[in-house]
Amino acid sequence: MSMRWLLSALAAVAAMDPSANPNCYLVPILVISPHTPLPAMNCVNKPFPAGDCMKEVVRATLTTVDTIKTHGTEWNCLGDADHVEYASSVHYRGDSTLRLIKHQMAIKLDTPQSFLGLPADTPWSLHGPYFDASLLRNHVAHHIFRQTGRYSPRTQHIALYIKNAAGVPEYKGFYLLLETVSYGPNRVGLAENTPNCSASERANGGWAWLFDPLSYGAYSPNIVKNMYTNQFGGGRPLLTYPAGETTSQAMRDAFVSPNGFLPQYHKYLWEGMLTPDRLEEHIDIGSFVDYMLHTEWSLNQDAYSRSMYYFKDRDHPIEAGPVWDFNLAFGAGAKAHAQNWLFQTHEAWKRLTCNYKFTSLLIARWKALRAGVWADDKIEAFVTNARAPFDKMLTKCPKNQWMSSQPSCAHVALSTRGSYADQVNAMVASTLNRARWMDAQIEKLYQPLNARVCMGVGRIPKFNCGPDGNDAGCLSNPKPYYENVKFPAIRGVNHAKCDGEAPKEALHAPSVDPCWVTVGSYGRMWWLTPTCSGFGWCAQGPGAKCQCTAGRKTFDCSPNPPSHLIAITASSEDSTAMSNPLVWVGAAAALTAVAVIIVIKRKRNPSYETL
Repeated sequence: MSMRWLLSALAAVAAMDPSANPNCYLVPILVISPHTPLPAMNCVNKPFPAGDCMKEVVRATLTTVDTIKTHGTEWNCLGDADHVEYASSVHYRGDSTLRLIKHQMAIKLDTPQSFLGLPADTPWSLHGPYFDASLLRNHVAHHIFRQTGRYSPRTQHIALYIKNAAGVPEYKGFYLLLETVSYGPNRVGLAENTPNCSASERANGGWAWLFDPLSYGAYSPNIVKNMYTNQFGGGRPLLTYPAGETTSQAMRDAFVSPNGFLPQYHKYLWEGMLTPDRLEEHIDIGSFVDYMLHTEWSLNQDAYSRSMYYFKDRDHPIEAGPVWDFNLAFGAGAKAHAQNWLFQTHEAWKRLTCNYKFTSLLIARWKALRAGVWADDKIEAFVTNARAPFDKMLTKCPKNQWMSSQPSCAHVALSTRGSYADQVNAMVASTLNRARWMDAQIEKLYQPLNARVCMGVGRIPKFNCGPDGNDAGCLSNPKPYYENVKFPAIRGVNHAKCDGEAPKEALHAPSVDPCWVTVGSYGRMWWLTPTCSGFGWCAQGPGAKCQCTAGRKTFDCSPNPPSHLIAITASSEDSTAMSNPLVWVGAAAALTAVAVIIVIKRKRNPSYETL
């Protein structure tokens, strides 16, 4: 097939009536023109440690067509002369979804700009619904969370094309453009936390972190794993703000100190249940309430353990959110028809419901939202409006092929059953059924407390009705109790800059910490470590240094020290190296591996004697 024929075919299609032209849409069009080819599925990873080759960053020019908005046309058509171009970098993203045929993508504009009508910034995400044949789950989820008055990424459906090596745009399906979770004034909006700040300003925030699988090059605090964090802290967090390379040793030490705000919150959950009014010293209760209600309603099976964001603004307690990732929610995934509370298998959230103020706010907030912005008719109206363009565009698809990857078709899993309308209706039915179940169950969160309800650690009150833990009145008459609490004010965008004097000591200078820089997932290579280039261990908490294995002696346990990094730790020749118990654990693991190899060799060759 010649290039001339392809161009002629595209020109012929462009001349068609837009309502019949499969390359015309009722949503904006985005064309990605990579300067070099995007990675192929069979790309080969570099030697460990390295990122996944599928996530290689590629320079690209982005072209958007949105003449419906800019010129009042009825349709946006591929090849329209009226378009906008952006310089950018792009790459595939995701974990379990990385190698789906419909790729998820990340975009970084060269400069902060408004993008398809969304407020100016540089990072963006492209979500390609594949198993979500309604195309709407993430769109609906973020709309619902924004109705609480809190930030959630803004969204815009698009038709995505990517130019191939011959420069011909290939249709990739309907995507959802989302604001990536970030912390500038047009998004979460946290106080400045940079090398320009004083020591106290840096320690106080803003900070933000995420619970998700470790990824190559991410910064992950080496938090102290004591009985409090083991019980209520979950896995190792990933730092999302400030950028890891801008942090100083003093900042990192403050974050992981046992006296830091995160460890102290976990300690309170263990020891502070008999002083319930002190919970608000540690967390913004309202944000945790909104996050939990949204998670329970959406039946998002991962939301308490993965893609889970937190932040702490300057002079504010810890907040939960924003929400993210709803591929397996609203009637999809393993929890599609759950008739229970998802939080009951997550210790920290379970513990929160044993605090009277948290539970009272949970009940009062649910009732208030359901009577207003979360009412059934509001949700149905939003979905009806969101689905309308797809109802019309999908009629251009060949009969019974609306799921295919042809232009104007959905490009979702071909195993999808039924029509597009069936998929949307099933999602709406599941969403409303879950809301009605919660309507009937929410007051039952007032209950007698015991180890099953609250975890069997620390001292707990007898009931979660009020400040007096012996008060059981809410069990028979709940209304006066949940009406007696006032919902906390919602934090606004913080434009605060640093006005203190930045310290001059080396301890406060930006530096790279190999005890925080992760090497990501390494599959079957179980002998490798999460940090220190995969060949070393760090103690928990402040002041940690890499203690190398495999005979390595660089500060970060790499084969050769990266010349552009600042050495902040001593090498494994330090006399403390062999005193670290983790070194002995690593040695024992290595000896075990050798023993296993010997046994296997001898079974395969009885005459085999030595390695």
